[in-house]
Parts: sequence; structure tokens; C-alpha cells
Amino acid sequence: SYKPDLCVLFLGNNDATKKGQNVPPEEFKENVVKIINYLHQVNSDMDVILLTPTRADESVRRNDTTKLYVDEIWSILSSNLDNSGHIAVGDLWSGENSITLSDLCDSCHLNIKGNRKVAMEIKE
Repeated sequence: SYKPDLCVLFLGNNDATKKGQNVPPEEFKENVVKIINYLHQVNSDMDVILLTPTRADESVRRNDTTKLYVDEIWSILSSNLDNSGHIAVGDLWSGENSITLSDLCDSCHLNIKGNRKVAMEIKE
């Protein structure tokens, strides 16, 4: 069976929404860890890039709430879950390629410019 060398996880934006999809940050982290563990069962040498959630218009989700999910992504990296260096974080919240409202085609979905920033963050 196919065993990919790389998986990019871009999670958390929907988990932090105001309308019905909310997953508590602690449960979100547990779910992401389960996904990573599964991926490493498929291929223990697989590199996993965790992209942080992005900012959005406050009518969709509060950015202070979304920041809690960003912090959980960073805590996974620092939790010694992976001693082999196969996990990295792509910072779309505050890094060089952070997503701003001008990177959105509506109040929460990426436009072409936003998707280019995601691609650049993965490339780095």
C-alpha cells in the first residue's frame, strides 16, 4: 500500500467557528495528536506539517478564540510527541506568510493571494 512521505494538516479554522462546529481547544489538540499518530503508523518516517489556523472576519469566528487553537498547534510541536523531527509548524497566524483579511475571498476562505501564502509556508 502507498506510504506518503509528507502530509500537510491545515486544521482548526472550522473548529473555532461561532456556529455549531466548535470543538474545545483541548479536544482539538487530542484529535490532531491522534491523526499524527495514525500517520506515523502508516509511515514512521513521514514528515507532517501542521499549518496554524488563520485569522478571519470577526463575524465568522473570534480571533482571540482562534488563537487558542493556534497555541494548541504550537504545543503539539513542543510536547515531545515526535523526537525524530518529523513534525513542523507552518505559521499562518503570525509568521512571514500570515493570513490577513486581504487574503480572504469572503470572511473566512482563502483567495489566490492567501493560497499563495500557504504554498510559500509549506515550501519553507
